Amino acid sequence: MRDIGFSTGALAKSDVRKALRLSCGLGTGAVEYSALRFEELAPLVEFLLKEGPGDYRYSSFHAPSQFKPEDEKAVVEMLWRLIERHAMHIVVHPDVISDHALWRKFGTRLCVENMDHRKPVGRTADELEEVFEKLPEARLCFDIGHAHEIDRSMSPQ
Repeated sequence: MRDIGFSTGALAKSDVRKALRLSCGLGTGAVEYSALRFEELAPLVEFLLKEGPGDYRYSSFHAPSQFKPEDEKAVVEMLWRLIERHAMHIVVHPDVISDHALWRKFGTRLCVENMDHRKPVGRTADELEEVFEKLPEARLCFDIGHAHEIDRSMSPQ
């Protein structure tokens, strides 16, 4: 059976310690550490480098959903530290990627999320194919709600 988990941002916006306390004792095997806002990135990376990702069988880190192109290299460098130390998977929205070469080094640890109507790319299977041509080792982080809204060919029949 696949692990069921939670996003720290969904449980307690910007408060990872509270999210972890809320989930304590639930027996979940997976966690997504969420830094959807750029200002959450550095503190959450430092927290994980110091405290570790916990005893989850699967852990991922959701990169900020918006940042300036000039910040992209620094974002990638911070996220790379998590891969080096904890072998975490990194979830990214395809529209924040300006320089695909920076992200290729993540290999199979990079998970590109399919998007909803609010984003300009990565919404449909065809748009995602273009992204994966530039990031051939990356995986898909499948958001079923986004797929149901935009491209039902990606939804279960």
